[in-house]
Amino acid sequence: MNKMGFGPKFIAMIQLLYKSPAARIRINNMQTESFELERGTRQGCSLSPLLFNIYIEPLAVSIRQDLRVAGFGVMGKQDRISLYADDIQLFLHQTDSTLPRVMELVNLFCHSSGLEINWAKTTLLPIDELRGLPDDLINRLSTSETMKYRG
Repeated sequence: MNKMGFGPKFIAMIQLLYKSPAARIRINNMQTESFELERGTRQGCSLSPLLFNIYIEPLAVSIRQDLRVAGFGVMGKQDRISLYADDIQLFLHQTDSTLPRVMELVNLFCHSSGLEINWAKTTLLPIDELRGLPDDLINRLSTSETMKYRG
């Protein structure tokens, strides 16, 4: 966050909120004792998706700026990526060259950040034929004629 221009007071407030997260579980109007969360964040924490957007932005920037990634052009603007919380939607053209390059960028980001892609929830919705893609890439991505996005 410091590298992205957030001030030290703002960063300190975020660190304070996430320093020792704890939770309770409510079942039939009964609550458990408080326990410390060792991984993740509290369920329903409205700040977490926003922080994830900050975390994932370097990947988005690398995809947007890479001239080897062809997106869809509309009215002089080329869209390549859309982010919402932990969902990423890519709009790719010339997939035989673009998709392998995007996978390189994603793998590099995952390696350096520790992020793991849930391939079981990853879907490829081809608008045209898939040509020229490596078999291992096609096998890793499930294809569909419809897609559920954002929930």
